[in-house]
Amino acid sequence: MVQKKVGKTKTTIEPINKNKLAKLWDSFVAAQPWHDPDVFKVRFEYINSGPSAHQVHISTNSAWAKAWFSLFAEHESVAAQFVPRRPSLWKTTSNETASFIQRWIDECDTSHDCFVPPSPLAGPKRLIRIGKPAAAPEIHIVDTMAVKGSVLRYVALSYCWGDPAIHHQLLTVRANIDDHKKHIDFSSLPRTIQDAITTCGQLNVSYIWVDALCIIQDDDQEKMIEIANMGQIYTNAYLTIAASRAEGANDGFLQPRPSPYFSAPLILPDGTVSEAKWCPFDRGMLGSTKQVVITDGDLRPRPIKQYEPLHQRGWTFQEAMLSKRILLFSTFQPYWVCRKASRSGGDPSPAEFLTALDLDNVIAPPGDTPPDPTQLGRGDPTLQSASDFGYPWPWVAENYSLRVLSVLTDKLFAIHAVKDRYREAGATYLLGIWLENLTIDLLWSTVRQHERSGADLLRFGAGWVRNRITHLPSWSWLAFDGSIRNEIVWHAFYIGKARHRGEVAGHVRLVGRPRADGFGRLVGAPMRLRGRVKRILVVPVAGRGWGGRYQQRECFDVTVWDPAKKAYRVDMMQRASLESRIGVAVFDDFVPPFKKGEGHRSFAVGEEFDVESDFGVEPMFLDCLLVATVGNRQGDRVLGTRPLGYVQTGSGDETAYGLVLGDVDGFDAGRRCRVGLFRGDEGFARYFDGAEEAEFDFV
Repeated sequence: MVQKKVGKTKTTIEPINKNKLAKLWDSFVAAQPWHDPDVFKVRFEYINSGPSAHQVHISTNSAWAKAWFSLFAEHESVAAQFVPRRPSLWKTTSNETASFIQRWIDECDTSHDCFVPPSPLAGPKRLIRIGKPAAAPEIHIVDTMAVKGSVLRYVALSYCWGDPAIHHQLLTVRANIDDHKKHIDFSSLPRTIQDAITTCGQLNVSYIWVDALCIIQDDDQEKMIEIANMGQIYTNAYLTIAASRAEGANDGFLQPRPSPYFSAPLILPDGTVSEAKWCPFDRGMLGSTKQVVITDGDLRPRPIKQYEPLHQRGWTFQEAMLSKRILLFSTFQPYWVCRKASRSGGDPSPAEFLTALDLDNVIAPPGDTPPDPTQLGRGDPTLQSASDFGYPWPWVAENYSLRVLSVLTDKLFAIHAVKDRYREAGATYLLGIWLENLTIDLLWSTVRQHERSGADLLRFGAGWVRNRITHLPSWSWLAFDGSIRNEIVWHAFYIGKARHRGEVAGHVRLVGRPRADGFGRLVGAPMRLRGRVKRILVVPVAGRGWGGRYQQRECFDVTVWDPAKKAYRVDMMQRASLESRIGVAVFDDFVPPFKKGEGHRSFAVGEEFDVESDFGVEPMFLDCLLVATVGNRQGDRVLGTRPLGYVQTGSGDETAYGLVLGDVDGFDAGRRCRVGLFRGDEGFARYFDGAEEAEFDFV
């Protein structure tokens, strides 16, 4: 035993190697995260994967005084042969980081075919020319057609503008376009754009495209032309710089974050001592829960999405999806993602980072391309993933719906470039749905509303009513200001009831064919549908705090209600009543269970927000349009085994999915709107047998 005093603390150490003890102990005193006056011992415990060291566990004689440290080794260090993890490139502007970035780009330039230089004709209308010196470069706007040479090489910037009350944004408008073609003062630019231009200088790229400066912002006609060309702008870029960590234009992305590491000796398995990077297990690293502790001032783990605001914005969805090569500046470090590879200097790995941000379905993984629905056949035993459904658009819609737009009218345009990537031959796109897959695309349900401030609602005015974007038709998922999910995918595909879109039986059809413009906007008459409509009984919930707007409610056969007695014919609290239950309705207009500033509304206590069905009051009677069914009346099992990608193997009992209809301008049988989705209970599709057909304009 060797003892060493630190202040008044007498510390007992069990040395591994006495001649290396002094240096080792000094490091632990400096890194000691607690002050326990008791005598304690330090024990090293490797967490190994074969011969590799991943973590160190330091424990004391106190039950609570334990610490876990993740181990990292620099790329060229001796410890690297034993410690597989590498520290992140947290010094964003260091020579080491610049060297890594250049290496990634060079690898792609020489070994991949991700970037094919476009001609000036395929580029954006304008670019920013970057001159010398690097510290404060001479910059000005140029017309792309005036760029000399046959090869066009420019960087596109993907970033958040931010709240205009907080973030200054220099714009090109009619009044200053001529001045901007002569000179733009570098110091007048917001920090994010300055950092992007600085990065271009380091990469020896002379041109950059920034929407705020390269599009005349008060020219609506030009804006629509450039929005229509947005897919080509990002697809043809030499690379896209994604300012992932910047919440707004003033934030920038090159500033280093506080290092989560400290240097300390590490006794390697062969008995030698080498320098290693140690990181407290809960500090600065991405955990399995997709949370991270970034600053010392706030030790509460937070979702990594809070630190990467770029990927919560609507416009950046298509920018990420369509860019062939992305240099992404995150809270952790820069990342490189191209069509053939993904790279980082250290942990977290690109796969861990993209998955934590739910970007693995947005930014195509190395070598991946959009699924080709025509190549996915029914009954193929090799089908094993979400794309095996043969129709990837529902996943696109769900991912996009998670994102927020500050201008409601942008919601249709910010996905415009993506739709063409998934267009099937001859397909017609209309306001977020494909008419050829109408029976699947109409069956979306609400999940969570986007939080909106009072200032937002004041700015929206009549364009936003109860989480609905009013200029869009009720049947389009784009009209809901929040996240959605496709019910056929979630309730049929993931539980194994419908393995392929061809197993979804449609029961609604278009009368005529609505026309759409290039953006998918409705031109002329509204969509007109014909299908079976039947009335359903919807039970209110008991809690009055919901104001009659609880999201999900039970549905029953209307015959269970006696209109003359204004009472149920059976005791609805008894099990026998389940024979009359046919499904649930998920409403578009609802009060959320969580509301900013109010905390969590507990369902367990109090009556105000009780979610139990209230059979003591008169129910609602609403019309339901049968849209699709899966399964069959014989109850044949859909799958014999549970393949990868499915939660369970379901029986084939026929299940119905439909839309809950509402009246428009009073009762007008010729015009109906959507108020929610109907998801039938398994085996109760027969409820719609004999339902009368109806034809109406769907608005």
